[in-house]
Amino acid sequence: MRSLATARRHPIATRARHLRAHDAAWRPIAALAVALALVGCGRKAAADQSADTVVRQGSKIQVPATSPLRSALQVDSVALGDVQSEFSAAAAVEADPAHVARIVPPLAGRVVKLHVRFGDVVRPGQPLVTLDAPDFGAAVADYQRARSQFTQAQRTRDREADLRDKGVASVRDVEQAETDLAQAKSEVDRTTARLQALGIDPTEALAGRTLVVRAPMAGVVDDVTAAEGEYRNDASVPMMLIADLSTVWLTANVQEKDIHAVAKGQAVDAVFAAYPDQHIQGTVFSVGNLLDPDTRTVKVRVALPNPKLQFKPGMFATMRFHGRTAPAILVPTTAIVQLRDTTYVYAEVAPWTFEPRPVTLGLVKGDKTVIPSGLAPGDRVIVRGALLLQ
Repeated sequence: MRSLATARRHPIATRARHLRAHDAAWRPIAALAVALALVGCGRKAAADQSADTVVRQGSKIQVPATSPLRSALQVDSVALGDVQSEFSAAAAVEADPAHVARIVPPLAGRVVKLHVRFGDVVRPGQPLVTLDAPDFGAAVADYQRARSQFTQAQRTRDREADLRDKGVASVRDVEQAETDLAQAKSEVDRTTARLQALGIDPTEALAGRTLVVRAPMAGVVDDVTAAEGEYRNDASVPMMLIADLSTVWLTANVQEKDIHAVAKGQAVDAVFAAYPDQHIQGTVFSVGNLLDPDTRTVKVRVALPNPKLQFKPGMFATMRFHGRTAPAILVPTTAIVQLRDTTYVYAEVAPWTFEPRPVTLGLVKGDKTVIPSGLAPGDRVIVRGALLLQ
């Protein structure tokens, strides 16, 4: 009650005390507000200073004289350089069809024995398959009978000629003996040719039905489709393949858009998946005249010597073709910037003013890239630090 009475008697003093208490309570809050305002001003100043690094005017970017980017950017003029055109194509090793022998059964018969297996290296005359062929026995018997008849006809002719000289035989008898001898000789030639067609030396032919099929050339057994015990009577179906791999074909499928850059006699090099550290040199000897309508490619072939048989049919390789040399625009690869699906460089349109210019990319030559379109000789572009403008 005393305090209330005192307040009523001295209203001005009481209000002053309340104001002082209010000011004391809000003083820390005001100080915090001032501090936050100062921090905001500092950030704005820093942002303004950062904004001065580059000045954007639509698609153009200007680097002011005070910008620290000027020391990080390198600008240079583009120029023409001599570039040899190159492109690559997938390739595979193939056996030369002219050096692949298809071993077919010369006569109908049963396979008695297989003397070789897939992948074996064979020499000329080496036994491959033994057949039990009844017709072979008949061919040998015909040859032996023809030889006997020829021998008998020769003796008869000689005897008749001797009798004629002694005046006992007539000229007619001698002429008949000569005719019989010629017919016997013709029969021997026929049966001999029959055996030779079967790969049999007539002088070594023995009575029997087993026929040994021998290798016609040196090579590698590339495929075997026969099995012991089966009967073979189709001369159009091979029992195995013998491939001479001393020289193989490396066949590339060249895309339609690159055909104009391929010619017979052109130098190429190839890198095999099996030998990634080796660059095999070669020369194009055949460019196909037919375009595959499904793959839109043309077959281009290179002959490779293969004395050690290191290139095996079916191996994959990448064949690189070297074309003619022509002038082209080259820029350092560091000048190229990729943004989404667009490739471009920063071209200088005014002193230290740049704009992104879309370009197409060509071959990569060391640390430089060919630009087929988008730039002209003399254009100035950022060759180092282009990414700093993004």
